[in-house]
Amino acid sequence: MKGYFTIEATLLMPMVLAVYIFLIYLGLYQYDRCLLEQDCRLIALRGSFLQGQENKEIYWCVNKMFNENNWDKFALSVKNNIAIEVSGENVNAEICRYINVPFVKNIFEGISEEWKIQVAAKSRRLEPATVIRICKKIMEVGRDKNGSDNESE
Repeated sequence: MKGYFTIEATLLMPMVLAVYIFLIYLGLYQYDRCLLEQDCRLIALRGSFLQGQENKEIYWCVNKMFNENNWDKFALSVKNNIAIEVSGENVNAEICRYINVPFVKNIFEGISEEWKIQVAAKSRRLEPATVIRICKKIMEVGRDKNGSDNESE
């Protein structure tokens, strides 16, 4: 009975360690996914602000912004794949990165060694002058509404 605890620990500790490592990788996967989603939305938004240019010029400007992005901030993911589509009113961006998880293949059968993170964002192209005019109209309607409420009191 003296070696009973040692045998239990040798069976249990590798499983506990594997679960902890798996949870750490899941947390880092989520961290990288959140950063990637933020960057994808930012690139689509910046592309929507480019006005007075043809679709090809906007595509190259957005692609340049993508390449100038700081990719050192990611914890585990590597290999960028990007797809940018500029249509008449929309800028669509899709970014895909991969996380290499070497221990998963040895422990779990059927799970890929590379986890894929894929995010997409869509932003509508607006003319800045149009947006300002719409905002001014909304503010005027709000003022008129407040003015009519004050008069009725």
